[in-house]
Amino acid sequence: AGVSVDQLVHHMPRPALLSFLQKVNRTRIQLASIFDLLVAQGDRHGENAHMMEDGNLMLIDNFDKSFFYPNSLFLPRNFISERLYVGNSGLRDPRTHANMPWSRNKVTRDGWPMLTFDVRCHSPARGMRAHFPPGVKTCLAKLRSLRVDGIQARYSMPHALASMLHRRATLMATRGFEKAHELALLAKPVKTEKDPVTNGPTYSFDTKVELFELQTFPWRPPCCKVEFTKRSLGQDFQSSIECVPAISKMVGNETHVLELDHPPQ
Repeated sequence: AGVSVDQLVHHMPRPALLSFLQKVNRTRIQLASIFDLLVAQGDRHGENAHMMEDGNLMLIDNFDKSFFYPNSLFLPRNFISERLYVGNSGLRDPRTHANMPWSRNKVTRDGWPMLTFDVRCHSPARGMRAHFPPGVKTCLAKLRSLRVDGIQARYSMPHALASMLHRRATLMATRGFEKAHELALLAKPVKTEKDPVTNGPTYSFDTKVELFELQTFPWRPPCCKVEFTKRSLGQDFQSSIECVPAISKMVGNETHVLELDHPPQ
């Protein structure tokens, strides 16, 4: 049901798109971000999030890359959110700042409307912390009470994944959403030998992983609203997407524009 966010952004007429994006259910954004962080969803790009006419969201392909690394358009500082900011042709390695092999050192803005799905745009000014939507605290309490062995037995999980899920539920419940997210960015999954119980791959977690999709990217101010303008190119006009300066929820009450490592060309 619904239409993928990616299809909406790239194919819906722009005036209608801006109006439609304003319908998004803020609570559903919060729940989606909590889910993706809790299960470490590693592939939540715009095709795997569908939006309904009433503003509700449906998440699909949830098994693919779950318990991997929180790579989600609802969360900041990951590969998918960075790709929305700069486009494939503008991606740089956050460790060396070098262009990726496929990059052309040119920022593109096609994905900017999807930046408005960032959970920071749909949370209180100081962050969600532990002020969760109804039902979340009950879920977190249940996961904590099961403990690692209980989670492993109930959900047939490798011990490393059960441990990660229990730890993340505990962090979210006791230290809040933002702190759990910050600490989750430090745990990079590495597949090892098969688990003797489930016969599936087991995982270890490390802070140093070479895979580009598992890197942590710099903080960027939230872009909570976009506008479509027209810029002159000689005698022609080309549509351009602008990020409306937003109040940064991470820096206080100072007004910020969208910050890029290198300006659009």
